[in-house]
Amino acid sequence: MEPNTMNVLVVEPEKKPYAKEIPTGLESLQREVGGNIEAIYPYEEPAAILCDEEGKLNGKPLNRALRDEDGDIYDALAGTFLVVGLGEDNFTSLSPELMDRFYQEFETPERFQMVNGKLIVTPVQEIPGADEWKNTDGPCADLYEKMASEQDKYRNWLKSQSPAEVLNHAYEYTIREDILMAMEDLELTDDQAQALLDSPTPLADVYRYFEKAETGHMDMIRESIENRADDVLNAQKALRMLPVYPHTAAYAKEHGELEQYRTSNRANVQCKEAIEAALRKHFDGMRLHPDAAKDVIQAYGIDRVMLVLANTVQLHKWDDRYSSRNKAWAETIPDYNSDEVRYGYSLNSHPAVLNGFIDSVRQEHQRHQPLNQEDIQAEAERIMEELRGLEVPNSPNGTHFMARVSPEFLSRGGSDAQTKLLSMFPFRSAAMTGMKDRPGIYITILSSEDRSKALRKPRTSVRDHLKQEPKQAEKKTTAPKNREPER
Repeated sequence: MEPNTMNVLVVEPEKKPYAKEIPTGLESLQREVGGNIEAIYPYEEPAAILCDEEGKLNGKPLNRALRDEDGDIYDALAGTFLVVGLGEDNFTSLSPELMDRFYQEFETPERFQMVNGKLIVTPVQEIPGADEWKNTDGPCADLYEKMASEQDKYRNWLKSQSPAEVLNHAYEYTIREDILMAMEDLELTDDQAQALLDSPTPLADVYRYFEKAETGHMDMIRESIENRADDVLNAQKALRMLPVYPHTAAYAKEHGELEQYRTSNRANVQCKEAIEAALRKHFDGMRLHPDAAKDVIQAYGIDRVMLVLANTVQLHKWDDRYSSRNKAWAETIPDYNSDEVRYGYSLNSHPAVLNGFIDSVRQEHQRHQPLNQEDIQAEAERIMEELRGLEVPNSPNGTHFMARVSPEFLSRGGSDAQTKLLSMFPFRSAAMTGMKDRPGIYITILSSEDRSKALRKPRTSVRDHLKQEPKQAEKKTTAPKNREPER
């Protein structure tokens, strides 16, 4: 029997987190976060973050930063959020160990501010450092105070300069700040500290010394650019190659595949966010750009993109802004996750715009499917209809009728498909050729051909014919020879 309550970690802006027992179910989770939930899966452990999916749009205060393995910030959560456990197919209580682990991660509240277009995150609690130095006697404390005072004067002077001048000194200011930060926990001997104290500008002295010694700085920057680009490319490739997990959470648990299951769901959520970003970028209010889906498909693979799109349509069957054709298509793509998990990667974009996006993704998927006999038949019928509709020969020299083979047909079909297409035209002069100064490939026939003839049935290629199992020859029965009677 499923429990009626679950223990979760509640994290509110500028407050320490706390454990809370809440009822299970979607409505309870939505009530806690103050809106429709969005599930995020940033952890290896069986845990998820649930937040208000429209928290940032509605102006809720930023709460905590999310950081990668290197400690770099890649996102920030807005409004109250929950940390919950992951069961077989739903959200569940956090184990005591995970409750303690995530309490420690989010224990310190954070404040956020934009400085020169960059998000700066600082802990709410007072950071030890300067005060510790001020309460310490000796040359080290005196040196820190002198450097801090020197930096304050430099900062005040910088504020009075023009924007161009501030930019010229931005690097120096940043390095001086780093030097001052290093002084907070650097243990100098009294003699070393006193040697620097004897200068009227010890901070400027250290900066000039650093500037002269920094011979490999640009090499390090170039290496960092290249390494970061390689890391992104490798991550994109891994994400693109990551298969959609095709089973339930219960199956994954039974077969020891929970990590694959969770990794796939995290990729689903990332794919959802990428689709929403693509729609914002490529929809101008009237028209969706034809290449809107290209980057998302390249990053996440066509299978995952179609899963996220189909999941959204399946969860909104009642919405008639999705075409009946796309609703029927969505039903052909199975999704074995529970509704709670599926809502985590359900798109929030406008259904009418999203319907057009789905059309473009389906067309892109179709373009990469091999041609079948029905496709070849349809292309032959289209070309034949075009040839019959011509009143006069339209070739450059006026001796032939011609119709262009569709680029999609050529991109999807190889030489075998082209041979089958050409064989369906009942004309002795039929040919497939290119034209000078004209793009594309054309079917051409002499103007004297009878265009009222019906298409031929497609021929079986030699390759297909050879693939067929040869019929075994029937054994001939021979009449028994008459033997002469034994004498």
